Amino acid sequence: MGVAAVFDGHGGKEASEMASQRILDYLLLHVIFNTYKNLFSHSKEHEEAGPYGLKFKVDDESTHGILEKALLRTIQDIDSEFSQAHTDLLNDYVSGSTAIVVLWMNGKILVGNLGDSKALVCSRKAHFDQDNEGLKSCRLFVRDFVTRLQAEELTNDHHPDRDDEKARIHAAGGVVLTVGVPRVNGILAVSRSIGDIRLKRYGVIAEPEVTGWRRLSNEDWYVVIGSDGIFERLSPQDVCDILRGKHAVENKTSIDSSSSLADCIVYNAFSKGSSDNLSVIVIPLRQESPSMEQKEQM
Repeated sequence: MGVAAVFDGHGGKEASEMASQRILDYLLLHVIFNTYKNLFSHSKEHEEAGPYGLKFKVDDESTHGILEKALLRTIQDIDSEFSQAHTDLLNDYVSGSTAIVVLWMNGKILVGNLGDSKALVCSRKAHFDQDNEGLKSCRLFVRDFVTRLQAEELTNDHHPDRDDEKARIHAAGGVVLTVGVPRVNGILAVSRSIGDIRLKRYGVIAEPEVTGWRRLSNEDWYVVIGSDGIFERLSPQDVCDILRGKHAVENKTSIDSSSSLADCIVYNAFSKGSSDNLSVIVIPLRQESPSMEQKEQM
């Protein structure tokens, strides 16, 4: 199993620092707890349950369920710990953090999102044009395959003006005001976050939106998670195009993959004028480099 996360703080670094320090502890705790709960759950099925009425079961489906529950509880527990630790500073404390977490196991990934950070998959897609001359002569023809990395966004941003988010905020007594961008009570530009203690009573929650387990295919080459500053100037497709272009450099110079790829994305976002926090993690899914352009005899 693998874990990667980006926490984008606002109003101070306290919430994002606590989240980064505590995520693995809480995740491991909840995985162990839910595993034992699943392994030794009481069963009412007579002989199949054994002499002590216990049912032993481990498979991919149950493990994926355990991990999903653990992820949800982990984020909520981090938020609870942060809120309890800083209740006395409620009037002065404005720190909060978004969260984007990806888990991967046995060829599947799960993404949990809180706020406006993003997760995406870059997948190899081939497009081709038929050789007209070959068709006219009724010969076997050549198709020119041009391969690109196509972006698939896995998350939806939690902006206060999203219909479901706005309804929850209004039901809690909050309002959505546009101050540059839509904000909860004219203050916070996201409607879900860790921390932001003052706004929890107005409908801001720390419940991640989870994608559900997505099976990775042989055409999936990268998973990318990043803060909203990355996407202030770059679209998800821009990010995949940068990764595609970076391959040409790496194939010639043998630059280390994951760190240099992330650096390249950050550099591009910064050079295009992004003024926000810039954090990104690139997760290569394949050891070899994809063939970006090729011709194939049909």
